[in-house]
Amino acid sequence: MKTVGIDLGTTKVAVVVYDSRNGLEEAVSAAHHAARKCGDPRAFEQDPEKILNCVTELLARLPAPQRSAAAAVGITGQMHSLLLRDGEHVSDLITWQDHRCGEEAVAGFNRQSGLSLREGFGGTTLARLAAAGELKEHLRAASISDHLAARITGSQTAVTDPTHAASWGIYDFGTGNWNRPALRSLGIPEAILPEIRSSGAVIGHVSQEYSRQSGLPVTARVVNAIGDNQASILGTGKDFDRE
Repeated sequence: MKTVGIDLGTTKVAVVVYDSRNGLEEAVSAAHHAARKCGDPRAFEQDPEKILNCVTELLARLPAPQRSAAAAVGITGQMHSLLLRDGEHVSDLITWQDHRCGEEAVAGFNRQSGLSLREGFGGTTLARLAAAGELKEHLRAASISDHLAARITGSQTAVTDPTHAASWGIYDFGTGNWNRPALRSLGIPEAILPEIRSSGAVIGHVSQEYSRQSGLPVTARVVNAIGDNQASILGTGKDFDRE
């Protein structure tokens, strides 16, 4: 079985083709040059469309027979970062490097919520936006990986997995869901957060539109994206049944 793997990094995108019998068959990568120039030196934002366009360009560089034979698409990417979706409009990606909150404000958020947020966490970004009155119920938050998965499947709704949810700092490991008491204390509407589905869950298939753009077949399953730290561990493992 051939799988196309996509990695959305902070500075570049990588795409690979992996065959379950033959191993790695193809690998291409390129810098996405998505960084935005922000007036605030503490702000670190990226243009998500440039990142997704880079994915499409790299897919086009794969041999057509490999693309058309793909049975599944796996996605990973930078953790902690998030963007806000509002129908067709998508905000800039606020990355894990963002430090607009400040240590004093982060400490206040942690006292309010009982969490251990850090600068750059998605939960910190949401708490900052909520405090500024910039979070609206109709907005929907997503990681860049989840945003790509929604684009590939043609879904209007992005979903996430526990690894990305945990990286935002507002995940409850006990319930396997968002930390609702912490969200209430920080003024973050739960409605804006994506549904959490299990890591490795099939969340759809390649849409007709994305198939035309990329050459991936509509029969290819799209798997829920996972964080890049966890993906790197999986990538270096050999026999997880024994180790």
